[in-house]
Amino acid sequence: IGHSVALQFIDNIRSPESSILTKWITPEMEELAISIFAAQKSKNVSFTDCTNMALMSFFKVDAIFSFDYVYKTNGFEMLDTFYKKI
Repeated sequence: IGHSVALQFIDNIRSPESSILTKWITPEMEELAISIFAAQKSKNVSFTDCTNMALMSFFKVDAIFSFDYVYKTNGFEMLDTFYKKI
């Protein structure tokens, strides 16, 4: 896409009028992310993936839009299978 478009996106999501919710992790969420990361058997799971999973657990997120099947492997639902249920 390009650097300038990425910066514009950042400005848009940081705007008070944005419909995108930004959450920062708490120390408790960080501890959960670390324990999820420690339990991984695959070297292809990043700490960012584990932080996403911790956030999903804390906020009871039903599904994630991602092409990274690490979430499914860890018991989270992918958006494509979520929509098939409803």
